[in-house]
Amino acid sequence: MIDKSYRRNFAKKITEPVIPLDVLEKKNKEKSWEYMYYEAYDVVVISKDGTIGDIYEIEGLKIAIPATPDPSEIRFSEFPQNDQKWKRFNVPKDLSNFAELYKTKDAEKNLDTMNKLLIKYKKFILEDIERIQKGMWQMIDGEPIWISGGYYFLLQHIYLTNANTYAFFRFTQRDYYYWLEACYADQRSYGSLMLKSRRIFFSTVGGAELIRDAIQTNNALYPILSKEKTDARELFKDYISDAVAKLPIHLTPKIDEKTKGLDFIRFFDRENDRGRNSRIKVYPNTINAYDGRRVKISLNDELGKFKKTDVNIWWRGYHKRCHEVGANIVGKCIAGGTAGTLSEGGQAYETFYKESKINTRGENGRTSTGLYAIFIPADFGLAQFYDEFGYTIYYTPKQPVRNEKGEWVTIGSFDFLNMEERACKSDFFLMLQKINMPRNEDDAFMNYEEMMFDKGRIQANINFINEKAKTPEFLNRVQKYDLIWKDGIPDTEVIHVPNPNGRFLFSWIPPKEYRNKYIVRNGHKKPVNEFMGSLGADTYDVRKVTYGNGSKGAVVGITKPVGEGFPTSTIFMAYLYRPEKEDIFYDDVIKVCRFLSMPILPENNKKGLIKKMVERGYRGYLLTRPDKTPKELSQEEIDFGGMPSSDKTIFLQETAMETYVNTYIDNPESINNAKCLLLPVLEDIKNYLPKNRTTKDLTIATMFAIMANNKIVRQPIREMYNNNVKDYLSIFQTSIHEN
Repeated sequence: MIDKSYRRNFAKKITEPVIPLDVLEKKNKEKSWEYMYYEAYDVVVISKDGTIGDIYEIEGLKIAIPATPDPSEIRFSEFPQNDQKWKRFNVPKDLSNFAELYKTKDAEKNLDTMNKLLIKYKKFILEDIERIQKGMWQMIDGEPIWISGGYYFLLQHIYLTNANTYAFFRFTQRDYYYWLEACYADQRSYGSLMLKSRRIFFSTVGGAELIRDAIQTNNALYPILSKEKTDARELFKDYISDAVAKLPIHLTPKIDEKTKGLDFIRFFDRENDRGRNSRIKVYPNTINAYDGRRVKISLNDELGKFKKTDVNIWWRGYHKRCHEVGANIVGKCIAGGTAGTLSEGGQAYETFYKESKINTRGENGRTSTGLYAIFIPADFGLAQFYDEFGYTIYYTPKQPVRNEKGEWVTIGSFDFLNMEERACKSDFFLMLQKINMPRNEDDAFMNYEEMMFDKGRIQANINFINEKAKTPEFLNRVQKYDLIWKDGIPDTEVIHVPNPNGRFLFSWIPPKEYRNKYIVRNGHKKPVNEFMGSLGADTYDVRKVTYGNGSKGAVVGITKPVGEGFPTSTIFMAYLYRPEKEDIFYDDVIKVCRFLSMPILPENNKKGLIKKMVERGYRGYLLTRPDKTPKELSQEEIDFGGMPSSDKTIFLQETAMETYVNTYIDNPESINNAKCLLLPVLEDIKNYLPKNRTTKDLTIATMFAIMANNKIVRQPIREMYNNNVKDYLSIFQTSIHEN
């Protein structure tokens, strides 16, 4: 017998009786169960055929699905058990490819053709619509499984443009749809609030639900909101407009072309420009975004990252009322979000979430917020850990199991995440792992703001510097310089001039024979000392700061962890300055790159520096973001290089910094083996927190330098200086220049 003990589902099937058997049998025979909450049995019925069968428990909510029908009514019941897997129904090409096959500029002709097709495929269309509204039964690996109407619509009709495929059937998603359906059916509930983990299916499901309801409903509003309007627009494009464009013609209402765009779509009836009038619209994240509007279903994403608004006030004071008329709940909310840092919405979100827990319901049967909170542990949400039938590969299987993509899996998600946690080398790394892959609610609400980097290690290094700061050895090693162009001619040789008030602080400088070198490859100047180290830059625009307390331009240099002839993994250079003119900063950056002959990875949220460097012929010195493969780069990233600071990349930057601190920063034995002798850099890193990030320019520059050093490069220098130029050319097919 094939081992299936590795399987575990999120929803728990209740085995003990919930409803008296005589009541159950009587009402099933009458088909009189209604789509609602039954207080007498504390169960929500989500069946729409008047019967109930299995009852599941999710987050303390008991949910009754339809009774299992006769095998003749269950799809694939005649198939061998191993072939009983989800498969999309074949949609006639006339319906799925209508625009390609038939559409003309003649609207009347299009309508006539479509009406003929609707008659031709009437049986398929009616059955499809019934499945969308009531759900369907299918055999999955020997078990009859009820798929709700919403989940059927997602599986059958929502093309995932980001993945270029339709969705796989997964029991975790099936369970979430049971939960959503229960939130709709329960007359006490305003909707669902999901505490998200990374890469969970919230946006996909939320978008599909808005579309499913909007194409069937007249005169309804479906607002979309996220932490920023740009995020809501991205959600709208990926999960609404792109998905609608792929619907078969029998499910696609007429779209008002005037509203088709970044943040608004209106559906009309095919017969005329009236009727239907359903609108899916993006709203800005303000305290009263869609306040005063009556809502059918709202989709509210990233509620845990509201920086300007307390989510509790946003919901209770304004938007909750959009879902009710008097004491009656008339609209439903699909809400969710990962928890932001405590200072940026996380603390308010934690309160909001906990007051949405079902076990906090009051006398009126409602939670404090009216929403029902749900959390799905990361163990149930890892894409690689669903078997070919859709079950979670939770426990480690006794023998390898094929996942949904046909790959062999030898470990369960539970053990995999345990291993990931054990591999974390510090408490901070473990915290980041748990925040990104939460397995319980406490993980999801962990706050890393006060645990950024190991302050003990940093302070030990600072104490060492303070002890040595006045010794001749230290004073000879750590000095300030100005960098100037020889004879004042830009883009030639750079000279370093000692100056107690200089803008560049060095603890090490490459030997003279390594300075001011560059090669020309494919017509572009490129540095030759990339094997030695890299620079990182936090840029700024003078026009966007306030003099006296604004951001500064910062550059930090770090050597590579492996090599000869230079101190490895060492923060050896720092620049922190805000000149009156931004061109002075740009020129300083170019000079230090040219002087050290090292590449630089700048933050490119502000484009001034990278554009100036490209303009002056230094594109070869600009590194391209290391977190993307070449195929993933945009044309602008290819043309200009650099890396942006965003939620995703900031996490990578902070992780890289934590690794560096834990590996290299501590109380050194001597000046010679100290990895950082630059006090301003260490002080800046020690005081860094996500909430004060914009004031920690040296730390940001350091993060970028660390990430730049993660790029693996060849080491041509030894060949270059041990052989003549001809030999060097034979190796790299480039030319070398002295200045």
